[in-house]
Amino acid sequence: MCRPPLTLAFVALVAAACSPSTSGVNQTPPDLLPAARDLGRDCTNSPTNRLMNPSFESGDGMAVNSGVPASTITSWDGCCTGGNTTWAVTTASPFCGSRSIKVTSQNAQANVLSQTINSPADATKQFVVSGRVFVTTIDAGATIKLDIWDLMGNQVVTSSTALTTASSDWVPLMQTANVPTGGRYQVRINTSGNVEAFVDDLSLIVP
Repeated sequence: MCRPPLTLAFVALVAAACSPSTSGVNQTPPDLLPAARDLGRDCTNSPTNRLMNPSFESGDGMAVNSGVPASTITSWDGCCTGGNTTWAVTTASPFCGSRSIKVTSQNAQANVLSQTINSPADATKQFVVSGRVFVTTIDAGATIKLDIWDLMGNQVVTSSTALTTASSDWVPLMQTANVPTGGRYQVRINTSGNVEAFVDDLSLIVP
């Protein structure tokens, strides 16, 4: 329990020790709003997670849906045509660690930030893909979700629940399916319409 200090010199020290570490969503001063909570939480990156840089802790970077200029987000690439979507590593509002991805989608048609997995030995095995999303603003008809794209079959294997409304805190998304034949696929953050959101703590587990 924090006790009242005996001197003014101890006031700031004890106050700092008793206060949680928080960050504002838009780099505002620290607050205790649920939407801004990170409290120094460590990312639970399982050794079986197949994704590289799953919580975007490997430095700063950004990507655009056109692919030009090329993505500077370690292990992740932006795609595709239509609208204007950007993804930027930010320290403004992490779910865990010190970074997350800020997605800004404007009139986009299914633009994605993706990571390619090439693992033929895993074909037909069951996987679990998961992550955390905090939606700050979203227009009617717009969506953000996680999905898996089969690079050999050119089709979506499975999608998480699509978020369509702003959230007051981080929302967990999870989906289970089988690795497509050939084992070449992408894990994607998929947005359409006008959306601003943060994404963090992504995971792809193939038991």
